[in-house]
Amino acid sequence: MRIPTLIFSGCVFAVSAFLAVLALGLPGSDEVSTFIGPRLWPLTVLVITMLLSILLGLRTLAAGRNAGETAGEAEERAAAPKDDTGADEAESPARSRSRHWLLLALVIAWTVAMEFVGFATATVLFAAVATWLLGNRNVLSIVVTTVVSLVLVSVVFNELLNIPLP
Repeated sequence: MRIPTLIFSGCVFAVSAFLAVLALGLPGSDEVSTFIGPRLWPLTVLVITMLLSILLGLRTLAAGRNAGETAGEAEERAAAPKDDTGADEAESPARSRSRHWLLLALVIAWTVAMEFVGFATATVLFAAVATWLLGNRNVLSIVVTTVVSLVLVSVVFNELLNIPLP
């Protein structure tokens, strides 16, 4: 499992570096009338992606060095009692796959709903349902995530990019 992960990490880094070079050709803030130029967002995402791919590669290499534990040690670790928080409960692969399809359908519904109910209402519904669908069942946390999502997206588009939302 170590080699495919290292290959994946290297490919992600290479593609991100290539796209970062292309993004440097986009206009900067001094060339447009907005506070930040079109170059900033892609470069930020690509630099973060490159850093995360390096981190993935380093963690994979470190995990490979620590993989020298004996089979008995692995069995002891697996048999150790778990805490009662439920954090160690594994999700079934079938449920995980269906969740991905549900998220895809939710993104499509959000896109369509914007046309009928407006951006703010559609985003509030999307953020709340997506947070719940991703496993958060704490009502206060869902409300906070929803409000923060709406405010962040509105501020970024309206104030920083000068793009009015529907």
